[in-house]
Amino acid sequence: MAVDDRGIVVGITTYPDISPLEGPEHDAQEFYEWLTSSTGGDVPPERVDKIVSSDFQPVAPAAPARLPAQEVAQAFDRLHSTALGMTGIPKRLGRRLYVYVAGHGAALPFTADPERSDAAFLVADATKFNATHVMTKVRALYFLNAGIFDEIVVFMDCCRIPLNRLVPSYPSYVDANAIDAAGNERRAFFAFATKWGLNAREKPFNGSMRGVFTTALMSGLKGAAANHDGAITSSSLRNYLVNHMKDLLTPTEQADPEIPQHPDIPPPAVELVFATVTPQRVSVSVSFPAQAANQLIRMRGDGFTVVARDQTVPGVPWVVPNLPRGGYLVEIPAVGLEKAFTLIGNEGTVNVALP
Repeated sequence: MAVDDRGIVVGITTYPDISPLEGPEHDAQEFYEWLTSSTGGDVPPERVDKIVSSDFQPVAPAAPARLPAQEVAQAFDRLHSTALGMTGIPKRLGRRLYVYVAGHGAALPFTADPERSDAAFLVADATKFNATHVMTKVRALYFLNAGIFDEIVVFMDCCRIPLNRLVPSYPSYVDANAIDAAGNERRAFFAFATKWGLNAREKPFNGSMRGVFTTALMSGLKGAAANHDGAITSSSLRNYLVNHMKDLLTPTEQADPEIPQHPDIPPPAVELVFATVTPQRVSVSVSFPAQAANQLIRMRGDGFTVVARDQTVPGVPWVVPNLPRGGYLVEIPAVGLEKAFTLIGNEGTVNVALP
């Protein structure tokens, strides 16, 4: 187990006068279950601070509702206090800190964040005129730069529309906003649901409203983003999300410039491993026209290397089993037919038709 890893997981659906959301709590719960699973993040549940809206609703109609307005910042503050202890000098708490937040968000104005590298996560008492928020990335980076954790991983499923008069709410920790203190080789991974200036999206999946980014994220973390050896790394997860989050959108949604098709994930400086799964394999069935019968057929994979070859049989599809995820090209050179395709890794069987 990742016994000294820790996590902060947040899903906020309800705000005083901002439109409610339906997906964040479901999304946070699924991430929490992955994070604490032995086949996922493998973090002991007692080392994960989970904050969701339903935990703060009234227990009776007349009871006042508790709002997780300060709970998010306080989760970081508790870690900070634990690290400082009695000495007041930060000590190492563990290998990795995971932070996942889902809810409403905003972006800092360009002057406050010239690199457009953060998002303000709105906490549950935020209103249209009082954008109470937590600068999640800055808070997480403090724990890395101070040596409290060796690595940090931050997932933010929230909007990044700039609020021009928003003043960043930085924590009061010493050097908390010195985000470059650890140099360029920071062992950090940041993933935002959308690029700066766009809204994140939620939509129904299997009858439940979910965040598009988190739905793709969880698919990747559960195996779709695995390398050929089954390792899910920061690079393989980034590649999967950048290339395949858009697959969850309809053609109409993909044509809408206001709907993000790609998350914002800086290339990781250092490779991190999130989980290792049994490599998923896919069978491919290739159909071809009659004029391609009795001809050499080949399939190429990474580096244009031939991974399978055979002779076509009239009227019978060519089946290639047990292919790992990745990009492929199937070709029948004698008749000039070829087609490229990509395997995500969770399709089971894929049918490819040569024209």
